[in-house]
Amino acid sequence: MANTAFKNPVAIWPLGKITVTSHGTPVDLTTNVGAQIQSATNFLGSKRIRQIVFFPDPANTGSIFITKKGHPYTDTNCVCAIIFKPAWSQQVSLPDGALAEGALFSPDDFSVDADADSQSVYAVGIYG
Repeated sequence: MANTAFKNPVAIWPLGKITVTSHGTPVDLTTNVGAQIQSATNFLGSKRIRQIVFFPDPANTGSIFITKKGHPYTDTNCVCAIIFKPAWSQQVSLPDGALAEGALFSPDDFSVDADADSQSVYAVGIYG
């Protein structure tokens, strides 16, 4: 509508480069920005996360796994997304496609794991 302020701007939150130094040992998605949980019901900037987009490092030789926080990719029912090798131009987003409505999840809910050592992924959160 004309002359109506956009109340919920969409912005990008860089979560940085996450490197799995030892495969099978998950790294928290918030390793570069710190935990976003203040209490069980109160979050910092992550409370408005609508999507997380992952971009693999072109130097990767293995696959990247986005898992439930703290779980290695070998745990049953814990893998949320996979970026298969080789994946120089492949990006993966959670949720896939359109932005989620409302505050459905936090980057604190996820870890990154790999099936080879020294694999990296770049991540950005979309909020607003």
